This record gives sequence, C-alpha cells and structure tokens, in this order.
Amino acid sequence: MPVSSQAEREAVSQIMFSGIINRKLGASAIPAHLSTLSVSWLNGQFKAVAVHRGSIEGTWENPAEADDPANFEALVREAIQKAGFRGSAERRPATAPANNFGSGW
Repeated sequence: MPVSSQAEREAVSQIMFSGIINRKLGASAIPAHLSTLSVSWLNGQFKAVAVHRGSIEGTWENPAEADDPANFEALVREAIQKAGFRGSAERRPATAPANNFGSGW
C-alpha cells in the first residue's frame, strides 16, 4: 500500500528505521543525496521502501506470500514501480544469504 501523505511517510520512517536512528552513522552510511530502494524478504513477506535524498518516497508490501527465489526479479521490478523508486543502478550486499537469484541480476 503506497504511503500518500508526509505524515504517513514520517510514521513509516520512524517504524522502519527506529533501530538505526540513535546509532552513530559511519563511513558505510548511504549518502543522503542518493536514491535507494531497500527490500526485506523474510518468512515469505517481501517489503520495500524507496528513499530519495533522505526522504521516504513510498513503501510497498507484496500482498501474497513470496517463497520462490525465481520470483525475486519480478518482485523487485514491482517494488520499484509501486514504491516510486527513482534510482537507476542496482547493487546488492555481498553478504546476502542467497545471492544467486537467476540470470539478469
């Protein structure tokens, strides 16, 4: 469900990032001038948040259970569209548990 108002964006931000707000950011922090799409895929739930210049642009949660790694590319493409991601490059952490999601990624 897209976030429509600034108040909703701020509430989502506080909930999603509550664990890192008080942490001192170091050299590995994402620079505020970048656009990012962060995804979480745990226990069959696929969620995404798009951040542009430090502000949440939108969020999206897949309404169905997602268990098949073969669907990763389609889920990310839908998250990009539904969350309003404006970026262009794709990067994944090298420490992702299952870092082989098929061709094209």
